[in-house]
Amino acid sequence: MTPEDDFDDDPALKWDFESIEDTPRKAPVYKTDSGVRYQLASDVEPEPINWLWSNRIARGKLNFLAGPPDQGKSQITCDLIARVTTGSAWPDKSGRPIPGSVIVLAAEDDAGDTIVPRLKAAGADVSKVMIVQMMVKPVKGRPERMFNIADDLPGLAEIIRTCNDVALIVIDPINSYMGAGGRNGTDTWKTSEVRSVLSPLGNLAERHDVAVLFLSHLTKNSGGSAPLARMLDSQAFTAIARCGWFVAPEMQDRKETARKFFVKGKSNIGAPVPGLTYEIEETTVTTAAGLVLKVPRIKWTGETDMSAGQVFRQMDNGGEQEKGSALEAAITFLEDELASGPKPSDKLKDRAEERGHSWRTVRRAAFEGVGVRSERSGFGKGSAYVWSLPDPDIDFG
Repeated sequence: MTPEDDFDDDPALKWDFESIEDTPRKAPVYKTDSGVRYQLASDVEPEPINWLWSNRIARGKLNFLAGPPDQGKSQITCDLIARVTTGSAWPDKSGRPIPGSVIVLAAEDDAGDTIVPRLKAAGADVSKVMIVQMMVKPVKGRPERMFNIADDLPGLAEIIRTCNDVALIVIDPINSYMGAGGRNGTDTWKTSEVRSVLSPLGNLAERHDVAVLFLSHLTKNSGGSAPLARMLDSQAFTAIARCGWFVAPEMQDRKETARKFFVKGKSNIGAPVPGLTYEIEETTVTTAAGLVLKVPRIKWTGETDMSAGQVFRQMDNGGEQEKGSALEAAITFLEDELASGPKPSDKLKDRAEERGHSWRTVRRAAFEGVGVRSERSGFGKGSAYVWSLPDPDIDFG
């Protein structure tokens, strides 16, 4: 087993290695006779996360944005694209990105009547936005087919190399690009198949230091479920992402208000940050022909300390949740305690009693409200039950 100084000659992987042929290796990579690669931890230099948007969207990683329909998910991506392409300040005043290009894959919207007007309404530099067409015309006279991640990462890598300053890739929605009908025919409900497609996408993001933000819908009739369990298709979509955000409407008297929430769904790598609130407002864009188009855009309005669980519960209950109830307080306590990772239930019991929560109520909140996982750790007298938030690797339904 020797250090691998040259890039692999495997045709299936060659495009990926060629795409970074000018990038210096950070640490030696060794390869076994069977082709398995590994590195020595002692050769790897620790480095910080490279954030596109501090503690919210990471470069070199997969990130997700999910929520019910008609809550402005696509408009949020246009707002983010505008800030990336122009270097404008982030809405939470956490700084501003270095201006860069953005690649957009949008299966549900037309470039001319939807995407570009929304980008202009958000203030984007549209000369730095590449919109990938849904249909691909392969070489050698083969018929057109739909773009899919399973087959077309080489083409995506080529665009990244050509632009040289790509900071963000937006995929809207992710399940339209999973290769159904391609050579893999990906079953988006199967964890192993989803991972086999998204893992190479994650490698692409890492090799080119590009943030990938993919959008997803929620399953129907998912009310009452934990936030991550509401994601459409396999929960591998949330498991493989390092950061994720949910959007949802504010409800009052069982009706949506103008206010909407942008709250953390997952972050394995970032420091805690508050959620944000926003509204969708109408503005106008004038075409080259002088036509005035009415176009929606995002207006950020402030911060919220509500968790994703709280936001979805008020949505499910039409805004009529029992504020300040013992159960609601216990749910919030558990979400806060487990947000940083699994904890032994006996330690949680002590913390709960210190905070004035009934353990019986906390247990009810755990299994009926939050949907925690409880696993036994260790053996004999030293064993303990460890609680954690719902595992996104589990396929629900």
